[in-house]
Amino acid sequence: MPAWQDGATWRVLDTDFSDGSRFLAVWAAREHHPAGPQRLHYVGIAATIPDPRALLRAVQAHALLASHAPELQHQWTDFTAGFHRIELSAGRVLLTLCVGSVPAMVREQQFVADAILVPTGIDGTGKALWDRWTVKALTRLCRRGTTLELAGTPAPLPGAFAEAGFVFRASATGAGTRHADFDPRWEPGTSRHRWREGAAAASRCAIVGAGLAGAAAAAALSRRGWQVTVLDAASSPAAAASGLPVGLLVPQVARDDNVRVRLSRAGVRLTRAWCHRLLRQDVDWAPSGVRQMAPDGNPGDSLWHASGAWIRPARLVQACLAQPGVRFAGDAHVDRVVWRQGAWHLLDTDGNLMAQAELVLVAAAGGSVPLLERSAAAMAHQHPGLPGFKPMQALGGQVSWGLQTDDDNAAFPGAPVNGNGSFVAHVPVVGGLAWFAGATYEPEASGTPDETGAHRENRQRLARLLPEVARALATRFETGQVGSWRASRCATPDRLPAVGPLHAPGMPPIWLSTAMGSRGLTHAVLCAELLAAQVGGEPLPLEASLARLLAATRPGLLHHL
Repeated sequence: MPAWQDGATWRVLDTDFSDGSRFLAVWAAREHHPAGPQRLHYVGIAATIPDPRALLRAVQAHALLASHAPELQHQWTDFTAGFHRIELSAGRVLLTLCVGSVPAMVREQQFVADAILVPTGIDGTGKALWDRWTVKALTRLCRRGTTLELAGTPAPLPGAFAEAGFVFRASATGAGTRHADFDPRWEPGTSRHRWREGAAAASRCAIVGAGLAGAAAAAALSRRGWQVTVLDAASSPAAAASGLPVGLLVPQVARDDNVRVRLSRAGVRLTRAWCHRLLRQDVDWAPSGVRQMAPDGNPGDSLWHASGAWIRPARLVQACLAQPGVRFAGDAHVDRVVWRQGAWHLLDTDGNLMAQAELVLVAAAGGSVPLLERSAAAMAHQHPGLPGFKPMQALGGQVSWGLQTDDDNAAFPGAPVNGNGSFVAHVPVVGGLAWFAGATYEPEASGTPDETGAHRENRQRLARLLPEVARALATRFETGQVGSWRASRCATPDRLPAVGPLHAPGMPPIWLSTAMGSRGLTHAVLCAELLAAQVGGEPLPLEASLARLLAATRPGLLHHL
């Protein structure tokens, strides 16, 4: 694919991933050619999950790819129907495996492909996969010049592609692979798909908020060539809820495969990949697995999540902000952002310029809404129409914790336990190993938080979750030998994050990534990759139908100022 040398990113859609051999060939070509794309996106549609053993053997046997086998192996787990993002070659190669039927998976895509591979035109029963409606859906993902490779296809089938605007090359009229370019005689309509707007060229980005959401977005954008400044009112990053001493990365479970379950599954996969790449195992995080207890605490009803882990969120924030191209600015009280002279200006309360950038992202949790309101008011005379957010809910929470003793090892479980509350032990801290129990959920109101009452609630939950552990810690709770950590989370009414652009006439969008609630570890990296994909016109890390449910402009969140 020599044309990929012309761009920083190349996007391939393979409608039959099969055994992965075509993907390995393209990946190897990317490794072999230094002039190739800085980032290769390979989207593969698979009716069934490829055999991991065969794929790993093929990778290990490939001279150019053998060193990447471990990073593929630890991500090739927990596949179900839907999208699965796998990061390879230190994030330079992104494989999005889409498990499902070709028509359904094509309609879930939301990117413009540079090359499309259609290796076969029939399924295992001999039924044609490519009717005219599916071909038309495929053209929605094409630009003028998108290349098509049509191989092993029954002779009549190319007619459907020709009618849809693909022009077959004269040299490929014989048997075997046919090559075509998308070049319709008419002007393709794009007005229905705002996501097809031109990708933003990497330049300067300013992010307000240095918690998990802002730091993850900074890392995702910097990997794509952006120069990112992250501003926060605190003097150091992760000063609010992202400063949680330890948190659990664990997928949600439900009888039905609902939206939250699917989002958590996608988030866990991506966050684990980032932790493997950025953090020190058993110090900053541990792929320990997590025991999920039933609400009634019956051990017989527990589930084991092999993909679960404990993470120190602040360490992940720090690692993201330490990436090349990212700069942190503390004690930066951004009062408003305004669009002036072709750039966003971030101003303090006195109107002094704090930062200037072509892209701005608000990731300030509970501070996001008032910042957007002040910005809209400041620009109302020049750029009216910027939508505002309805108030989000602030939920306070307290974690109880303490240092472990030698006698605790017999009572404490070897892996974290989650359920109605959670318990994590054996976490290295200054002074030894520590345990953590919690956290409470407290709708914030005026008044002083009840630290004693929160300890009591955490202890009660622990007694239902792990009675033996609660008995071992009873004296410490009763005598006040338990520490506390407290912060506030920010949540939307539907308890899902808000991610994406807020548009107003006459200026670029203000981007948003906020309201991670109590699942920042699960959602922050996923939202960062989703945002970066939308900014850069890349394949999404999850189905378009799921991405719409996270949109900052979804029903119920906005009002017009």
